[in-house]
Amino acid sequence: MMTRNELRAEFMRKIGALCIIAKDKGVNLMPFYFHRTRQEQIMLYAKGRRGIDGEKIVTNADGVKNVSAHQNWLAMDLVIISDDGFNLEWQSEKYKIVGEIWESMGEGHIWGGRWSSPYDPYHFEIRG
Repeated sequence: MMTRNELRAEFMRKIGALCIIAKDKGVNLMPFYFHRTRQEQIMLYAKGRRGIDGEKIVTNADGVKNVSAHQNWLAMDLVIISDDGFNLEWQSEKYKIVGEIWESMGEGHIWGGRWSSPYDPYHFEIRG
């Protein structure tokens, strides 16, 4: 069994490998969210629960009882960079390619594109 620090190091190696493999398949990735503090997670959890019109729930982890993998440095959100390198692709079928690569890299590799509530194709995490 790996220690938390060993798992974090393994996660970072795997994310690097994911980016290289995806690039070989013509998909360029950029990280946009890695670690979250407890307070950041609590604030993110409030989104969609504040009664603001049009605001959607983006996480089920409240940051206290249900801790996000981001709080433990074991999740990263990645966005696809357009082929011309000038835009970010927030909606793309390419996320399925990247998600399947991630899942194939070993047991405990979780891709948020498999979730329905909330659907999170940008989310990649590892569980030990």
